[in-house]
Amino acid sequence: MIIRNLIINPTAKQPEIYAAKVLKYCIFSDTVLVVGDQTELKLPDIYSEDLSIGFEVVQMEKDEDLDTKYIWEEIERNNGNFALTKKFCDEKFPDKYILGEHDGKVRYLRTNGKSHSIDWMKPIYDREINKKLIKLNNDNYSGITNEINLCISIVHRAKTLYDAELIAYSYKQAVKNYEKTFKKLYIIESDKIFIIHTDKIENIKPIIWQNCICDFEITGKDYIEEIKDIPYGTIIRLQTE
Repeated sequence: MIIRNLIINPTAKQPEIYAAKVLKYCIFSDTVLVVGDQTELKLPDIYSEDLSIGFEVVQMEKDEDLDTKYIWEEIERNNGNFALTKKFCDEKFPDKYILGEHDGKVRYLRTNGKSHSIDWMKPIYDREINKKLIKLNNDNYSGITNEINLCISIVHRAKTLYDAELIAYSYKQAVKNYEKTFKKLYIIESDKIFIIHTDKIENIKPIIWQNCICDFEITGKDYIEEIKDIPYGTIIRLQTE
């Protein structure tokens, strides 16, 4: 199936499909992207049809953070049907989630709760990033001919720029132990995407206080038009269609 130059394999999971749509909207509008890994061909979760560029997706949200795993399973079962998904959420998680609709399908999902500290997430970030780096260094993505990137989803909970900063810092610490590294980090939130160029990540200097990162040298501007040359640390805000 092709949707606006997006090919969806049977192996594709909902968070991977969402990540691919964000990547296409922001950056790769003229590129045919395929969603759904093919482990036998050593291809990641998202890759270009010509196999020149790939994205391995890692969803950082866990069951203990929010109950989104069960909602995504319901969305997959009903093929994204908005009415059925809303009924499920109203019954299982009353007043906890807000769902958006487009053409009868679930467009977005976000929590209705208050923001909370994400400092406790760093061990999860460290663990998941290391898992992907191990796969990269074991040639799990060697089917890609040119550039392999890490696409990190932090869509389904309250967050700020601090999350992206913390992930960047976790990655900076982890890569010291590996020969192969990802070319870029694409950190996807519910309304924006952070692009971190890992060959320049050494220029990011966190200020640490009581094991928390208080400041980070990530700069950029907001874009709502077509993206051309993307500078280091660019912050792109997504607009509603």
